[in-house]
Amino acid sequence: MNKKVWFVSTIILKCEIEEEPSIPNEWTCIQQINILHAENREIAYDKAIMLGQSQETTYLNATGQQISWKFVGLENLEELSTKTIKDGTEIWGRVIHTNNPTSLVVNKNGLSVFFDDEIKNFKAKEIIIEGQETKLICNRIKL
Repeated sequence: MNKKVWFVSTIILKCEIEEEPSIPNEWTCIQQINILHAENREIAYDKAIMLGQSQETTYLNATGQQISWKFVGLENLEELSTKTIKDGTEIWGRVIHTNNPTSLVVNKNGLSVFFDDEIKNFKAKEIIIEGQETKLICNRIKL
């Protein structure tokens, strides 16, 4: 009997907006980090692909444009280095080269767990204001 282990997958989704031309090198993307429980890396890979595909969605925005989030693929898949998950276990990390480390830091109200409280009563048109920084989580970090 195979013992299941934990894996971390990094899924990439891109946004396509109907009737808006794509600007080269300027896609809005979501980088999703998920934990998977699987018997081996092949099963974890298949689960990560299925998870990414299940995240695809299409809907109409406030102006009636069709918005589509498309699964692009996996950025990474790795087995957790510890055999048990406990408080404080690192599940993912990356090395970043920057000349301004503080620009990577988000204040408390901008952290996802608190950010949802900030926008929970807003309508979409109140969150997205043309010409101003959007407050959408997926657009908070520009790569």
